[in-house]
Amino acid sequence: MTEISPAGLARQIDPETGEVAQVALTLLAHEGVQRAVPVLGGGFQPAEYWLGVYQPRYAFISGTGRETFGFDALLELLAAAPERMLRIEGFHAAQKIGLFWLGEDEKLVGFAVMSMFGRSEAE
Repeated sequence: MTEISPAGLARQIDPETGEVAQVALTLLAHEGVQRAVPVLGGGFQPAEYWLGVYQPRYAFISGTGRETFGFDALLELLAAAPERMLRIEGFHAAQKIGLFWLGEDEKLVGFAVMSMFGRSEAE
């Protein structure tokens, strides 16, 4: 398992796929982008593990007023292939954090981005 750089992730995102891709690319290109603290589960875990971790977190985060991008699609992807082994990388910048899931071949499988604070906290 190798560490992947923000630029390495960005090369795997098609900018033509919509708003979520644009938000992720903006985060990864930010001059202040930093690797997030190691994420739960370190290393490869089955997709169903990540679904069990992030489905309740997404429900909580949605209730806080934080902006989220791509979580619905990501949760569907995790549910569709519960045995697929994935690992996660996180990067943050400009009050957003991006979570990027990689397969065993180190190819990007899916991602989601969220604001680090709710609307009232950021004001």
